[in-house]
Amino acid sequence: QGLMPGVTVIQRSGRPGGDAGSIRIRGIGTLGNPDPLVLIDNIEGSMNSIDPNLIESISVLKDAASSSIYGSRAANGVILITTKRAKGSRISVNYNNYIGWQTPTNLPKMANAVDHMILTNEAYVNVGRSPLYSDDLIQKFRTVGASNRDQYPDTDWQKEVLTGSGLQQSHFLSVNGGSEKIRFLTSLGYLDQKGVIENSSFKRFTLRNNMDIQFSKKFSARADVQLVAATTVEPGRGSEEVFHWMNRIPANQLGINSNGTWGDGWNGDNPIAMSRDGGTRKNNSPYVFLNAALVYKPISWLTAEVAYSPKFALSIDKNFNKAIQAYKPDGTLSFLAPAKSTLTEADSRSLYTTLRGTLTFEKTYGDHGVKVLGGFSREDFRNDNTSAYREGFLLPNYQVLNAGAADIQRNTGGASEWALQSAFGRINYDYKQKYLLEANARYDGSSRFAKGRKYGFFPSVSAGWRISQEAFMQPLSNVINEFKLRASWGQLGNQLIGNYPFMSSLQFGSYALNKQIVNVVALNTLANADISWETTEMSDIGLDMMLFSKLSITADYYSKRTRDILLTLDIPAIIGLGAPSQNAGVVDNKGWELGINYRGAVKDFRYDVGFNISDVKNKVIDMRGVNLTGLTANREGYSIGSLYGLQS
Repeated sequence: QGLMPGVTVIQRSGRPGGDAGSIRIRGIGTLGNPDPLVLIDNIEGSMNSIDPNLIESISVLKDAASSSIYGSRAANGVILITTKRAKGSRISVNYNNYIGWQTPTNLPKMANAVDHMILTNEAYVNVGRSPLYSDDLIQKFRTVGASNRDQYPDTDWQKEVLTGSGLQQSHFLSVNGGSEKIRFLTSLGYLDQKGVIENSSFKRFTLRNNMDIQFSKKFSARADVQLVAATTVEPGRGSEEVFHWMNRIPANQLGINSNGTWGDGWNGDNPIAMSRDGGTRKNNSPYVFLNAALVYKPISWLTAEVAYSPKFALSIDKNFNKAIQAYKPDGTLSFLAPAKSTLTEADSRSLYTTLRGTLTFEKTYGDHGVKVLGGFSREDFRNDNTSAYREGFLLPNYQVLNAGAADIQRNTGGASEWALQSAFGRINYDYKQKYLLEANARYDGSSRFAKGRKYGFFPSVSAGWRISQEAFMQPLSNVINEFKLRASWGQLGNQLIGNYPFMSSLQFGSYALNKQIVNVVALNTLANADISWETTEMSDIGLDMMLFSKLSITADYYSKRTRDILLTLDIPAIIGLGAPSQNAGVVDNKGWELGINYRGAVKDFRYDVGFNISDVKNKVIDMRGVNLTGLTANREGYSIGSLYGLQS
């Protein structure tokens, strides 16, 4: 999926609340987290938490030069989302909605009970074994099965499991208004998505207010507030478990007895019962954030801006996994799966703050245009979490911790924090809007590294030549409206390596000593104080063309190398501790992109036709000889996550 060359989107699930796609920009460039940085009005966020009706525009930065100004998490690309703002000074109200239904597609065609038994017998015979099902049993399935499904079941597991409505509806109301001094855009959104299985849903309420204030000709401000409350529900054992067994259990196994009790399924694993009667996993994720900025423009060519944005988020999980009793058709007890009903409740509280200040100088001197930006930023994050567990619920309808058995209970809690601070600058120069030059530099500091390793310097430079503005191209200006060559080089840092791997962390727990439970603290893993930034270096050359004022062409070739990737290398077992992470890995990405778009019109009918194609070759260059094994593995000379096996 993807309408932009070099950007791929893979959706691995259709579960309500869990159907977000994985976005990759110019391939996977690291063995760690390859997700791009998403900025919503210059504040880090998630594409999954914003209502599409709020979005004014989306742009993607793919090369190092354009991404570098956004800092240490831009090594995997940057997605910029701009929300809608108030326009005009009259009050206007807008409402839109949609209602639809989702249905499963591309389901595997399953064999019925008779076909399953015949094919199973054939498979047994082919490997020299005796048939599993007798001909007499198969014949009874054919003749009397329809009137006695308790003894001769023919369960359509897909039909019995996929009983959710799949109804999806969205409602969005916005109010735009204000005056010359104050303008506001207030929006209220509601999304309700039902799953195709029971006990599966996603609901999201969104309230947002964007406000622009003009105090004077020199002084202005922005104040944006957003509140989002999202709730996700799925069966207690998880949607993946339900679908796994739905397409795995043969049709000659019983799902529901004729008296309405649950059948055996497969040794007690019954996806019909899991989805309808197996408890629920529920997650509530409300958050609120403020994005406020003050802008001062003392003279036409100088602008100062300070922005502050706090975001407070909660994540409240409640997972009740109910024990399901299966019965034989005659009413006798059969499997109980799981053995006990369990309840896990967890909550996570996080506060993320961003402070950013910039000073921009922009002026034209004859044919020369100069723009200089300097700034600083500071980001702080803290998370506190707790969880509690009990099992053995005699009354499963009372899904609270106190209703569980008191003899087996657990609780945990923890906290984490990190901080980033950066200084950055950018210089833009152009001559007659014909020759373009840009240089960027960042000095990023991360609390995740040890003293002496905290800071990294990441420069970038880009240049462009608008050939279409040259005198010798003017005779072709009606054909070639725009023709630009461009090139860039830059370095970006990545500090998404976990929290403080350079430190000797102590593990807290409990242990049985002298027939007593005692609290213990242990050092299990070596530390490595020399850990530092992963660095991505990228070069790019490209061209942009516009022909006949209708046909646009964009082409790029790029080369990207990420070095100092964190790896766990082998150490002598005699040390007695786990191996620390080290900056050791190297990964290369090389590729090209081509995008063609035609914009035309037939009288009042306007249309766009687009085509894009891209290719990227990913290769693990160096893992210091540590070649992993498994179904998919990272090995030197191959792509990240390559299939691993014997080639015959």
